[in-house]
Amino acid sequence: MTSPVSTSDGTVTATYNAAGCLGTDLVQAATTVDGTALSVSDTVTVLATSGATISLGTGSGGSFSAGDLDIAITSLSAGGTTGITVNLADSDNGNLYQTPTAITFTANCTTSTNHGSIDSPVASSGGSVSTDYTALGCNGDVTITASATVDGEATTATGTITVAVGTANSLQFVSADPANIALQGYSTGDRPEVSTVTFKLLDTDNNPLQGELVNFTLNTGVGGITLTSASGTTNASGLVTTKVNSGNVATTVRVTATLDSDNTIATQSDTLTISTGIADQNSFSIASNRLSPEALIHNGPTDIESCDEANAQCSQISMIASTTSTTRFPMALPSTSPPRAEPSSPPVKQPGRLFSLVDVQPTETWRWPCDHTSHSYR
Repeated sequence: MTSPVSTSDGTVTATYNAAGCLGTDLVQAATTVDGTALSVSDTVTVLATSGATISLGTGSGGSFSAGDLDIAITSLSAGGTTGITVNLADSDNGNLYQTPTAITFTANCTTSTNHGSIDSPVASSGGSVSTDYTALGCNGDVTITASATVDGEATTATGTITVAVGTANSLQFVSADPANIALQGYSTGDRPEVSTVTFKLLDTDNNPLQGELVNFTLNTGVGGITLTSASGTTNASGLVTTKVNSGNVATTVRVTATLDSDNTIATQSDTLTISTGIADQNSFSIASNRLSPEALIHNGPTDIESCDEANAQCSQISMIASTTSTTRFPMALPSTSPPRAEPSSPPVKQPGRLFSLVDVQPTETWRWPCDHTSHSYR
């Protein structure tokens, strides 16, 4: 800017020269009159349209390097955090671009879908912007990319961080699906003979570990229970699975998962039940809360419970048949018409109960699905 020039009418003029500044520049005029300080300021926007190319990079002036990121720690520990800085500047002379601009950052881990965490977008200030990257679950090389658009022109800068492999800390049981499977030869559409058991491997920062070998064993092999695979490798989410195939003996079984590189890191699944799902005699009971009802008062509810030989929930395809030697079952209020064998209204089914206003002749048979919960009828 040229030196200010006073005029006879009290105005002052000066010439502003951007001199390599790009973006917004602050222009201020100040003076002192009779001991009082006076000042005024305004902003000047310098557009990057006069042949200047604005790029993302590191440094400024003669040391500006377009396309690069300034990464504080390029060799990062698992779960660690590092700062990242990038500048917006004229590619020719390195003058910083002053207009606040949104910079977008992305992280791409080459060995995992867990790319880590990075703050984005961030607005530049004075031509510079900083953000933080945290390695969450990633190990190996991570490519960091910063991108921005200035006057319709896109610019990017990249850098690489190498994240060390985390230290395995714990194995966790995730699920057994399903937890109740059928004996060999007793499978149905909703009760298979195979269960998928899943575990998860975490490091000391509770981040998932990928690419680690985990071994599986059963706590019993009675009846020919087997595993589809005796080992597996954790995926990007730290998960590893195996399958349990049922045998021909009703029992319970657990799967133990052990880290191959450190057998002190191990865990066991919840109990899986292997059973027929068909009710047997010593797991069948019937009970009533009113054994001596008054006249015209029906006896109810009457509960029937049934389980299979392993005392596990019965399959829904099983049926229970009940008979009665009374003239009505369920008992209904008397009517002037003689007993009828057909229903006086359609049966109404609800979970665990069967209701029907029906007159039943002696030895009439009723059927409904069997399961582990009690069933009541009136």
